[in-house]
Amino acid sequence: MGIDMKLAKREERVLLRVIEQENRRVKAHHSSEIDDNFMDSSEESSGTEDISDQPSSNITQSSLEENIYAQIELRMGIVRGRKCFLTPKIMAVLYRFHISQRSAVFILEAVAESLGHNIDELTINRNTSQRYREDFRKTKATRIKELFEENEPSFVCVHWDGKLIPALNMRDLKSERLPIIVTYKDEEKLLGVPKLENSSGKRIYGCLECFNRLEIGR
Repeated sequence: MGIDMKLAKREERVLLRVIEQENRRVKAHHSSEIDDNFMDSSEESSGTEDISDQPSSNITQSSLEENIYAQIELRMGIVRGRKCFLTPKIMAVLYRFHISQRSAVFILEAVAESLGHNIDELTINRNTSQRYREDFRKTKATRIKELFEENEPSFVCVHWDGKLIPALNMRDLKSERLPIIVTYKDEEKLLGVPKLENSSGKRIYGCLECFNRLEIGR
């Protein structure tokens, strides 16, 4: 039985409108929360980029887009690969060299094909790459915090300095943030980069509280 391409295209446009509406709803819901969230300490600690200009709800958003695109491909008779080969090491390399989501897809496809793999059998797409990057970043941040607590220093010195950096939820805009670093022995740790509002002291306290360093910080 043949595929009605006109009908498939019409359904694709409808589903894409659903994605856009959901994206606007999610962005509006989380825009006020993003400015209060600390930037992920793992990004600075590992010398990697912040890959996302989107809100922290990107995982849900990516899953929604992937599900809808899967429905489109199913209706159009397109079969997607199911074999995932993305590893934490691959994610770390993409971060370190500031590879965008779109560029990562082209690079992964070219490398897989040159190694003799059938790329039609592999899960290589922008949404999957973004989701794995976010999962990797969360896991890395959690591990950094655990290592910090396992090797608890007897005292630390807190350093902070306000900086204008690109906003997380708006392109071409900058926001005033307060990088907070603690040094101990021959090491240093970035605790967070909270957005400045009324009191920088409260923000510093909040960073120390997140890392369970209140007793040392007093």
